This record gives sequence, C-alpha cells and structure tokens, in this order.
Amino acid sequence: MGNAFDFKSANDTVNIGVIGTGDRGTGMISNINKIENFNVIACSDILPFRLENGLNATNGKAKGYSDYRKLLDNKDVDAVLVSTTFNMHSKIALDALDAGKYVYCEKTMEKGMTVFKS
Repeated sequence: MGNAFDFKSANDTVNIGVIGTGDRGTGMISNINKIENFNVIACSDILPFRLENGLNATNGKAKGYSDYRKLLDNKDVDAVLVSTTFNMHSKIALDALDAGKYVYCEKTMEKGMTVFKS
C-alpha cells in the first residue's frame, strides 16, 4: 500500500480551501501549514472577523470569500475542509463534490438517510 503523502503526479501540492474559519477552521489551518505539500489557498466564512482570522493564519497566502460557492468555483482548489456549523456540513460537502473537489469533514454530515433518498 502506498503512502498517501507520496505524490507522484504533475501536481505535487494539494491546494486546500477552508470553509468555515471559526476557532476550529482557523486552528486546522495551523495544522495544515505544518504538512509538507499541503497549501491553504482559500478561506471562506460569512462573518468578516472570522474570515480575517482565517486569512491571517495563512500568512497572506490565501484568498478570502464571503460566499463558499465562490471558493468552490476556484479551479486551483483541489480539496476543501468543511468546518462550519453542523447543519451546513452536508449541503456544503455535496456542493463541493459537485464542483469536483475532495472533501474532508470531521463531523457527521447528516442525521438520517432522507438527504440521500432525494
């Protein structure tokens, strides 16, 4: 089995967008910054002060969005970390998948199966 961090492609860096830059999202940016070949290039939050905190954690390396859908339109973003309120996880994750992004959520995306039956 190969090492997940052993990139052997034309794109040796995984460009990440963080959706939800509250305490958890901003804290995760600090962790991501420590991983070789991972690069936070975009942040999104609906609260301006939270977005500013997330952008500051990237040391000026990311673009900010007040609407996560605009972040998903960014073709340079390979994957997203969803760290919003629980009730928004499934909507954002499904939108991200539809946009061709890889998705990481730490929490359950949805209660029950109703979302998957539609």
